[in-house]
Amino acid sequence: MKITDIRAAVSDHEPGIIGRYKCFSVVIPLVDIDGELNILYEVRSPKIKRQPGEICFPGGEREPGETDIECALRETSEELCIDTDDIFVIGEVGTMFTYGGYVIKAYAAQINSEIIGNASPSESEVSELFTVPLDFFLSNEPREYYSYAKQEIQEDFPLELIGFPGGYKWASAKTEVPIYVYDKYVIWGITGRITRYFADMLRNGSIYE
Repeated sequence: MKITDIRAAVSDHEPGIIGRYKCFSVVIPLVDIDGELNILYEVRSPKIKRQPGEICFPGGEREPGETDIECALRETSEELCIDTDDIFVIGEVGTMFTYGGYVIKAYAAQINSEIIGNASPSESEVSELFTVPLDFFLSNEPREYYSYAKQEIQEDFPLELIGFPGGYKWASAKTEVPIYVYDKYVIWGITGRITRYFADMLRNGSIYE
């Protein structure tokens, strides 16, 4: 292979994420209720195998050949049982990488309150919808905690081959876990992190570390 081949390959290549990641997209739905903006959340159905009963944004895993925004619109439409034409995308808010191997794109979008009021969410995915005034998040900081993930290697990992026969000090992952409590609802985890990021962006334009 020649350098000209490499130049051609790089110029034709669309940069991607290095590593094995699953790509997801979510929508932060904004709903105007009596002149006040609210964020819409879902309570996941108890019928769902993964994280039943937890609070989340509409969204899901990207399908082959689908763009991130197409995924966000499709999943929101499927979960809320509304038409994609009723979801007015404002723009991309940010991207989250998790130590669990997920890449999550978050988009802000406006949905008419009448559409939400008449929506019949998919019972197989959503058990409840509720809204929280946006001002609540702009005026209140979450409770903040941390989770730690320690890397473990398989028993036959070739430590001698890489030059560390006595063992290697693998990096651990520290992740913030913001928790918001509103009425009977507890918003935390990935949803809490996205909510906090969005509130920080709106409040002062800063991005927390």
